[in-house]
Amino acid sequence: MSGSVFHCAGGGDEPHVFGLCDYYCLNVAHCQYYVFCTHAAGNARGRFLAGISGNFHAVGIGNICEPDYPNTRNILDYDRFIIDEIEMNKTLDIRGMMLDYGGTIDTGGIHWAEVLWAAYRDTGIPVEKSAFREAYRHGERYLALQPVIQPDYDLFDVLIAKTSIQLIDLAEKGFLPAFFDIPENSERISDICYEQVCKTVKKSAMILERLSQSYPLVLVSNYYGNIRTVLKEFDVAQYFTDVIESAVVGVRKPDPAIFVLGVRSLGFDAAHIAAVGDSYVKDIIPAKEAGCQTVWLKGIEWEETPDADKADVVIEHFEDLLNIIRLS
Repeated sequence: MSGSVFHCAGGGDEPHVFGLCDYYCLNVAHCQYYVFCTHAAGNARGRFLAGISGNFHAVGIGNICEPDYPNTRNILDYDRFIIDEIEMNKTLDIRGMMLDYGGTIDTGGIHWAEVLWAAYRDTGIPVEKSAFREAYRHGERYLALQPVIQPDYDLFDVLIAKTSIQLIDLAEKGFLPAFFDIPENSERISDICYEQVCKTVKKSAMILERLSQSYPLVLVSNYYGNIRTVLKEFDVAQYFTDVIESAVVGVRKPDPAIFVLGVRSLGFDAAHIAAVGDSYVKDIIPAKEAGCQTVWLKGIEWEETPDADKADVVIEHFEDLLNIIRLS
């Protein structure tokens, strides 16, 4: 991660220091890491320094105490985490990008079902998660088939529609008490979700601005026919050269055809395009089948993910995109 600081502790002649220094020297020559190596003396220090190249920097080799550097991480405690971050930080060679919206830009990797379920709990809706899951599925199927959401609907309109359908389904199946006020609770849930999205998209917008200065961006999204309205609502429409929306083009993820449309819009060979999304099944697998490089934003998932070998890079935060591509 560009600008990250890690702390390698231990005596210079200890085997774990030899191994970790070797790992750094051999595998992260192109990463922009700053590493504090405490008490690494003798051969270990020499081998460590000898292996550094590119943008990989050793800082403060010698007798440094970790409390003096509160932002450092002890590599002995976080070795697997560090290795995962190093693997993430390979730089993709791309000319354009396709990005998902729902669950990626608007929630930062949290599946929308989980966002809604958290709001259900915050408002005290008296249902089990298993019942909510079925109501969520019902609502998504209904909205995909029925023209409930209009092109001029903003996000709050969408949330009211979604939660109303869910709560009606729950009430009809007997999961809600008699005289349960659906409109009032729909609005309460929507308020919570909307506030969360406002905060997340504000952060995402800064990332999109940086990305758009270096690459053309195309949005590829399963949405309800009003995504352009939502993009304008949150002032991020200007960052995209095109928008491929399922309800408009008539094809939905996980069909690779929707990514092929994005590739055509960008005008580059698919191998030079990175597709970014939070769903391994709906984003990563079909984008890979379309020939793209893939970046999986692995956050709080809805379904258990199969073996994720088709993702070229896995990130945990949307802003991590800035660390895996070359910015002009």
